Amino acid sequence: MGISSRSIGKQATGSSGEELVKELFTTYFDRLAYFAFRLLNDRELANDMAQDAFVKFWQVRSEVEDHPVAIKNFLYTTVKNSCLNAIRRQKVAGEYLSHLERESEPDGTVIEAIVTSEVLHLLDEAIEALPESYRRISTLAYLDGKKNQEIADLLDMSVNTVKKQKQRALELLRMKLTPELLALLLLLRY
Repeated sequence: MGISSRSIGKQATGSSGEELVKELFTTYFDRLAYFAFRLLNDRELANDMAQDAFVKFWQVRSEVEDHPVAIKNFLYTTVKNSCLNAIRRQKVAGEYLSHLERESEPDGTVIEAIVTSEVLHLLDEAIEALPESYRRISTLAYLDGKKNQEIADLLDMSVNTVKKQKQRALELLRMKLTPELLALLLLLRY
């Protein structure tokens, strides 16, 4: 689902503004929650941080530029800042800051988390677009790290069927993914 400049401009105020926030939530919540999880290593707190970003957006929506990139940047920045505040409150700031000081680029961890979140989202979208049986096998193999025999046992099918369906799923994914993303997907299985 994409957020267009036209839909933002039309939905920036009133009840249609609520529709914009719903659309943004549907589009970005999982990515923001994963981003927060990478920073906090606490799934529940990460989900709270992602939800809070949408509340903050709603409160200042008239001050945020009506452009998809500006809104996305606002949401990521809000989550990042909330996570950093939570880290400080949890008295882990000392460890976190010393870790950042050792890094040659302090924002490297944050940038890496954003990129990873976006790449995993693209992989997930491509896998979700596969037919049901290929999707189940691909999810179990590439995202859950299951071996062919484990998948066969879980889905009550032969190992050869699993192998053939994995191969066909990869052929379909080759048509949808860039070579780099496909290579990343293959690396996830090892």
